[in-house]
Amino acid sequence: MKLIQVRIRGKLEMISSRAIKEEIASHPTRVFMQGWKANCKTEDDFFDMFSVFCLSNGTANVWTFESNFRPKADIAL
Repeated sequence: MKLIQVRIRGKLEMISSRAIKEEIASHPTRVFMQGWKANCKTEDDFFDMFSVFCLSNGTANVWTFESNFRPKADIAL
């Protein structure tokens, strides 16, 4: 098995918008979050249990054991 990592750098900003959190939680690929919501006493409890971040000025590079000592090529995100 080949170990591959994607290493990401950039500035993170925490997003507190309930509308964005609701959009994320309502997406069909995140049905599991509806169970979390149902188990919360209030909607505030639900929205406080997860955080959303926005990445800006991001770069990434791929790392493997084989390429450990080679120069890394950053990829703009």
